[in-house]
This record gives sequence, C-alpha cells and structure tokens, in this order.
Amino acid sequence: MTKERKISIICHSIAFSIVVALMIFLCFKNEDGIYYDLAIDHAIGDATNGFGIFFVIVGEYPQYILAPISGTIMFYAADSIKENKKRIALKIFGCVTVALGFFIWISMGTKVAKIPILPAFGVFGALFYGSICLGVGALVDKQEMSRLLKFALFAITFVITAYLVMTIMKELWSRMRYRDMLKEGNFDGFTPWFKLNVGRTNKVEGYEYTSFPSGHTSSATCIFAICVLPDLYEKLNKKWIRYSLYGVSTAFTVIVAISRLVNTAHFLSDVLIGGAVTYGIFYLLKYLFFRNGYVFKQEETTNDNIQE
Repeated sequence: MTKERKISIICHSIAFSIVVALMIFLCFKNEDGIYYDLAIDHAIGDATNGFGIFFVIVGEYPQYILAPISGTIMFYAADSIKENKKRIALKIFGCVTVALGFFIWISMGTKVAKIPILPAFGVFGALFYGSICLGVGALVDKQEMSRLLKFALFAITFVITAYLVMTIMKELWSRMRYRDMLKEGNFDGFTPWFKLNVGRTNKVEGYEYTSFPSGHTSSATCIFAICVLPDLYEKLNKKWIRYSLYGVSTAFTVIVAISRLVNTAHFLSDVLIGGAVTYGIFYLLKYLFFRNGYVFKQEETTNDNIQE
C-alpha cells in the first residue's frame, strides 16, 4: 500500500468518524429539552445575513455547471466515434444536456430574485447560452475532447445519481424547514433526523418539507468532480495538486453547508447527510470509472503496443 493511499484512508476515516459523531450528538437534547439540531439553528439562523444569501445563489453552481460542460465535451467527442448511429446519438444527447443544464440554471435564479421566469425566456436563455458554450467548445482540440469524454460521462452520472438520491431521501423524510417554522411562530413541526415521515399528513399548505437532506450542500459537493482531473492529465498527477483540489472542494462544501444553517434553510443534520451521501456517490463512481488506472497511463500503454 502506497503512502498516499494510507493518507487517504486515514483522512476518510477521520471525516467519517466526525460525521457519525455529530449525527449521534444531534440525537440528544440540551438542558432546555431542545434537540441540539434545532438549538444550533436558534443560535446562528439569520435569513437576512449576506453570507447566507450569497451562497443561496452560488452554492449550487458546481452541479449546474457540470451539465453544460459535460454536454459540450460529449458533443465534440462524438466525432471520434465511427459508428454513425452512436455518433449522432451522442451529439444529440450532448446538445440536450447543454441546453437543459442552462435552462435549469436560469430557472433556479427565481430562488433569490423572486421573479417568475417565463418558460419561453428560460428556453431562449438555454438556447442562447448553449450556443455560446458549444461555440467555445469548437475552439478546443477534438482529440482533447475525446480524452475528456470519460470525465463528461463520469460527471453526468455523478450529477444525476446525486440528484435522484437526494430527491428520494427528501420524500422519505418530508422534514419541515426551519424557516417555515419561523413563519409558523412555533417549532411543533420539528422532527429529529432519525425519524422518517413517509406519507406525512400534517403538512401546512405553502410550506416546504424538503429539509432533509440539504440539496444545496449536495450540489456544492459536486465540486469534487474536479478531483478526477489528475487521473486524466499526467501534468496534474502530483500530490500537491491532488491535495489542493480536495482541499478547495472540501472548503467550498463546508462553507456552503454552514451558509444553509445561517440562511435558516436547513439543520446541521441536513447538511451533514447531504454532503456525506453525495461524497460517497462521488467516491464510488470515481472507483468505478477510474479503477483500472490513470487514463494517461492507459493511453501510453496503448501507444507503446501500437509502436511495437
């Protein structure tokens, strides 16, 4: 086992232990008989705080931006496929992914602006920005796009899987948001994280019951997709670069997670699970996509065989 592998195991073990310890801690109540999960929001929740509002906007960017980038890569990487049907199918899928990615991004702007986005405007924006994205992609070497195809497929799989898992979990837990409790003027709707609310019947009209787990934190965790780049480029396959990518990704995810508490949108247990589950999906997919070694090493081996 390499030294880098040992460090990875130690870091992941520590992070996993911290998450488990915090989740257990949040199962208990303080001296006032309030779950710590709720007490933390009482202490730091402030919907008017600029820090929280800012990350309402940018916190989900990693997930949104991966779609148009991956779609562009797939569109141009399709040129390297000889079979006509597969090439056309990948190009169509790439175009749809680019347009859909921008459409969702534009639509999500209503969260902050509170201005309804007309479907026609969303479609126009998706086509406009999608065209620009594809235009910029045309400037990239096609051979480079073929090299990045594996990253694009990994990223899309990562984003879709994380979104589906979060959506299913939100439905199972149906947990009321802290900000809606503030509107209600009481915290009777609070439920501890270990309690599922499948088919919850006591929902108040107009309130959201999608607190657990945190979608923003999950979206922010998608930034870890950049951590597979050293598996694609030999120049990036350096320890300090790998550690830096993981460090930046971790810092961004933690900051977004904290901002969700400040913004009164989530509880600590929401962001912990949102981040942990999404990172688990990333780690599993990274293994499945890159378990046979670095892409550049595989290409070198292939080139050596051709020369022989």
